Amino acid sequence: GGNWDLEYKKMVDTYFKFVQQGNKLSQEEVSKLAMIVEEVKKGKSSNIYVMSELAVEWVLRNPTPISLPEVDYSR
Repeated sequence: GGNWDLEYKKMVDTYFKFVQQGNKLSQEEVSKLAMIVEEVKKGKSSNIYVMSELAVEWVLRNPTPISLPEVDYSR
């Protein structure tokens, strides 16, 4: 977690916004992800694998690429 600085937190927030586009995750999945995002931003990584699984689930629901808007982080 040493590289989990402000830019990393911005990246996590952008990820959370992005997966709410297109064919969205269920409300239950979004709620779960919101809790995980907050934990991850605090440096707790115990659920980071669930975060990845939900990202894969979102990609499966959205096989056609969606353009990512310009981001406000530098990673």
